[in-house]
Amino acid sequence: MEENALLNVVDPLVMNGNAKEEIVAVAKLAKRCLNLNGKKRPTMKQVAMELEQIRSLEEANVIEQSTYEDSDIDDMIEASDIASCSTSSSIINDSVTYHSMTL
Repeated sequence: MEENALLNVVDPLVMNGNAKEEIVAVAKLAKRCLNLNGKKRPTMKQVAMELEQIRSLEEANVIEQSTYEDSDIDDMIEASDIASCSTSSSIINDSVTYHSMTL
């Protein structure tokens, strides 16, 4: 952390997209837990609360990311529905034309 190389030593599988902020927050918390002076170390209750806050931030990021991805999927579905409707309309028109021609 002192050399600002934290993100260089983190396993790439852990670095999934927007996790940098959470990784840095957990590393800072771990550093505080390693303080030689016990009075300067956080209590287990404080650690638990901070980890919960970090997890809440991560969940908010996941929800935000999911919402963004869902809107892309919705756009693709909407475009697919439009193409599907025009194809169906074409098939219906063709069958009406064919039916009229056979009568």
